[in-house]
Amino acid sequence: MKAEREKVILITGGAGGLGSVMAAVLASEGHCVYLLDLPQVKERADILLQKLTEEGGRGTFIPMDVTSETDWETAVRTVVSEAGRIDVLVNNAGINIRKVIEEMSFDEWMQMMAVNTGSVFLGTKYVIPVMKEQKEGLIINMSSVCGLVGHMYTPEAYTATKSAVTMFTRAVAAERLGEVPLGRLCKAEDVANAVQFLVSDQSSFINGLSLAVDGGTTCY
Repeated sequence: MKAEREKVILITGGAGGLGSVMAAVLASEGHCVYLLDLPQVKERADILLQKLTEEGGRGTFIPMDVTSETDWETAVRTVVSEAGRIDVLVNNAGINIRKVIEEMSFDEWMQMMAVNTGSVFLGTKYVIPVMKEQKEGLIINMSSVCGLVGHMYTPEAYTATKSAVTMFTRAVAAERLGEVPLGRLCKAEDVANAVQFLVSDQSSFINGLSLAVDGGTTCY
């Protein structure tokens, strides 16, 4: 199904497992996807982009370290120069060093913080000015169930990073002025669109969720 309007979408970790699937789905809907990932995965990214192109999609690989402020500046500047805008940023990159707290070194803890939370901070920092200039834009931060509750089989460091992502997302959303952060009242179509999504096969793995269609009012 083609989208109503082509959007320019940045996906960190875009050549990885989840990132590549998101890129394929979004490209198939007619969006222009930028895969932001490490230089060493270029071959994997090229294979993915070739497949997207063969299926009629559009995509570009930008090699970068998502924990580097300089790389983020360059990447955002490149995308705006090429595409003229940034409609969506998907902060998807993440790592999980599977060690219990007693066995994890401080350097490993900080490495996870840098990738899982630092990349979200930097990505948000550098696309917000672009989106403010456009007066629109969407930032999607990939957290985890472990960003909401503790899990006995998940390393403590991973849970800490994903909890930080969850609360960072709410804090950024809460910075917008007004009782409704999105700046307008809910329309009947907003609720209908949410129902349409829940009815569709795309929501098949969602269960027991309280979906607030409130423009961000409950993000505080």
